[in-house]
Amino acid sequence: MIIQEKQRDIEASMPLETQEIGFAAEGSEFLHEILRNSIYKNKIRSACRETILNAADSHKRAGKENIQFEIQIPTKIDCRFSCRDYGVGLDKEKTKYYFASYGSSLSRKSNDYHGAFGLGALSPFCVVSAYSVISFYNGKKYVFRSYIDQENKDRFDLIAEEDTNEFNGVEVSWPVDSYKIDEYKNHIVDLIRFFPVKPILKGLSTPLSYPTPYIKGNGWQCFSDGHSKVVQGFVAYDLPQSYEFDNLNENQKRLLAAGIILFCPIGTIKVTASRENIQMVESVKNKIAEKLDTAIKEIQ
Repeated sequence: MIIQEKQRDIEASMPLETQEIGFAAEGSEFLHEILRNSIYKNKIRSACRETILNAADSHKRAGKENIQFEIQIPTKIDCRFSCRDYGVGLDKEKTKYYFASYGSSLSRKSNDYHGAFGLGALSPFCVVSAYSVISFYNGKKYVFRSYIDQENKDRFDLIAEEDTNEFNGVEVSWPVDSYKIDEYKNHIVDLIRFFPVKPILKGLSTPLSYPTPYIKGNGWQCFSDGHSKVVQGFVAYDLPQSYEFDNLNENQKRLLAAGIILFCPIGTIKVTASRENIQMVESVKNKIAEKLDTAIKEIQ
């Protein structure tokens, strides 16, 4: 996803000296702690979402949008979450670069992909202190362990390298406490609701079932549950209550209160760095009003 940057007009006198503001080495551990634990509010949902979206983006990058990737829903028999894609895969050096550094992203220059912030690959740290990353690439299998060491530093170790005949792709997995199994299952099922090609869900004992809209149109669907969302790409974001919008008329407010889902292409709606909420800036509020207007006109 292309990050929309605001143009800045700055008037400044000629400085005597200048330097770029960076990060102090002694503050690294503190900053890593913030990135691990302070970005995401719903930690389980966020770790699953970011990992699943990385898999979806990899399939898109490989031209395999119609091929299912696999998600292991934790069960009492296999109490772990895992996501195995069959996308482009990564060689050893690229795996180390994208999974061992904050801010690195393959997806920042295109609205074909969900990624942008370079945070999602390390999001499992918000739920566990250690997880595994396995990359299958052109006949090689690279097994890595990502963990927080005794000095509270993030580590990324290569622990195995071997030949393989498996398809290219990446698998990310981590252990899950047994009392959190249902929470993981519910989040995963909800997260993939708007995926046009649903992943293979291992460990799910019941068929997928989602509500049916009572009316739908061009880029919108209405439900009678009172919950409104905007879906950007495959990701659904809750829309704030109508009183938080200062640009809606009464018909738009009523429709928002009734429950409507609005669909937008990736890059249309600005979201927070955690990807848990939309940013309530003017461009976003105007886009929501525009989508509500389209729905009202089609309903009438």
